[in-house]
Amino acid sequence: MGFSKTILKTNHDIEGSSAFLFHYNRCNLDCYKCFNKYIINDDKNVFTDDEILDIIKENQDFVDYLIFSGGEITLKPDIVEFLTKVKHTTDDCKIIIYTNGTNPDVLEKILDIVDGIHLDIKTNVFIDDNLSICNKIYGTNIDNNAIIKSKSIIDKPSIIE
Repeated sequence: MGFSKTILKTNHDIEGSSAFLFHYNRCNLDCYKCFNKYIINDDKNVFTDDEILDIIKENQDFVDYLIFSGGEITLKPDIVEFLTKVKHTTDDCKIIIYTNGTNPDVLEKILDIVDGIHLDIKTNVFIDDNLSICNKIYGTNIDNNAIIKSKSIIDKPSIIE
């Protein structure tokens, strides 16, 4: 497990700012037309946590945000410790998480560490009658209550508006 060696520098994810986009190589879904399938379960082309921290240290002056995505970043076993290290590594970069919302308990644990959370909802999970369609899009049976709980956890004013 680790972070894909495909790190993107983007000026498009957060308007008017630059960011590094790090992809964690595990996911608990199999979404239709996923554009990151090539990184899932690829343990050969990954950076270790220490290598990621070094990259951040060396390049923090060139970006405003550090975005951690996936796969699904909330599957990282030591995510609280890792994000705490990231926070202590950088002087000014804001930390953003992109998540599918299937792990609300993890989101609660990292809420005070990160500066923002982007919830990527593929379809309307708020209508129970829509679950069979959701399951097809997500490629697995999802717990829509987990995603709804995740939304309620992060549904507060954000630094990104």
